[in-house]
Amino acid sequence: MALPLTDEPMVDTAGLPAGVAIRPFAGDEDLKVFVEIANAANAEDRVEERTSFQALHNWASHPSRTFDAAQDLAVVTVDDKPIAYGWTTWVDSSDGVRDYSTRGHVHPAWRRRGIGTAILRHNEARLRHLAAEHATDRPRFYSAFAPDSRLGRWHW
Repeated sequence: MALPLTDEPMVDTAGLPAGVAIRPFAGDEDLKVFVEIANAANAEDRVEERTSFQALHNWASHPSRTFDAAQDLAVVTVDDKPIAYGWTTWVDSSDGVRDYSTRGHVHPAWRRRGIGTAILRHNEARLRHLAAEHATDRPRFYSAFAPDSRLGRWHW
């Protein structure tokens, strides 16, 4: 059984800016803002990739056994306006492992305030839950992807 997302905060938002909340994906209205968030983040970080509403709509509206936007997509809002989002997925890779992966985007105007960390914590919890419920003989690995030029991508 998948861990349902609710309207309740999914992680501890203490220490985040006032008005910040994390909620489940709400559909096409979110996607319109995700285009702005992703493209602004990529432009800021000199990542050439750009997205469009149609590309995100195609991605989010076709659930599979490894990704379902209703379960695997978290939206960070300030006063109900999305400012960041993150998602999880998993794959049985060709090298014999099961890879549980997280990614996300924070609008540049909202960086350095703990929002990316909140998404990461939420996504890690989601992936731990998935890994615990999956029956597999494959070794399980966790991964997070960020392009080399993404500012602030590594904080060890």
